[in-house]
Amino acid sequence: MRNIVTKNIKYLFKGESAINAFRIVAGVYIPVIILFALGFKTEAIQFLLGGSFISAVDLNINFISKLKLFFVAFFLSLGLHLGVIMLADNPVVLNIFLSIAIFF
Repeated sequence: MRNIVTKNIKYLFKGESAINAFRIVAGVYIPVIILFALGFKTEAIQFLLGGSFISAVDLNINFISKLKLFFVAFFLSLGLHLGVIMLADNPVVLNIFLSIAIFF
């Protein structure tokens, strides 16, 4: 039984999704947490927005699908950036906007 569990755990962490998730956490979220902890909140939000764009187009798919996804991610990222810029002076509305954008 233990051998089967160990085998399944190794299989999970060797999968492409786990590797991509680790790259995103290590390359985006950890630096964002560090930036927030150091007091660079604006830079942390910009870094997070850029990381969300990169993670949306960093997939192992064919070129045509990646190109379509790139344009969708570009316009969604552009809208997200514009929303953050326009709402930067009002933190309550900015947090509501980011919550809606992240979870929906």
